[in-house]
Amino acid sequence: MSVAPISLIGWLHTAVCVAAMAAGAVALCTRKGSARHRRCGRWYVGTMIAAQLTALLIYTGEGFRIFHWLAVIALLLVALGAIAAPRQARLPWFLAHVSGMVWSYYLLVGGAVNEAFLRLPVLWPVSPFDGGPSHYHASAHMAVLLFFTACWAAFVGRRLQRRRPAHSRRLAPEAEA
Repeated sequence: MSVAPISLIGWLHTAVCVAAMAAGAVALCTRKGSARHRRCGRWYVGTMIAAQLTALLIYTGEGFRIFHWLAVIALLLVALGAIAAPRQARLPWFLAHVSGMVWSYYLLVGGAVNEAFLRLPVLWPVSPFDGGPSHYHASAHMAVLLFFTACWAAFVGRRLQRRRPAHSRRLAPEAEA
């Protein structure tokens, strides 16, 4: 498989994507609302904006393609998440924050899956970009999608659980028997 060399913009895009993955992973795994979560969240937003803007500058002579549209969607999602972050005491803003951040991170990791199948020689025999079977690529994307769906559901479920009155969260002693 012949892969075009990476341009300077491509290297810059790769670097900011790696930084966004690191900041996003820390924000995703730290206690929500903590100073570390907020700091990494701000880094994530900044690096995601840079990553998506550099993605929009990468052209192979084929015009505006699906990957460019995904960059626009990721920009909109991260903007939604960032705008909603300070307002998330109200449930709709919480849902907007979690959805924007989790799904923008999913798009970032999905792009990394595509790049892995495109650029890593060990994956070329099964890469759909070289005429290989696409089920490996699709399986990798499905695993990533399921993981982020579970993350989103856990964050939302935890928040909704906290909203229920305390007396409805536990069974009455006579109901346990």
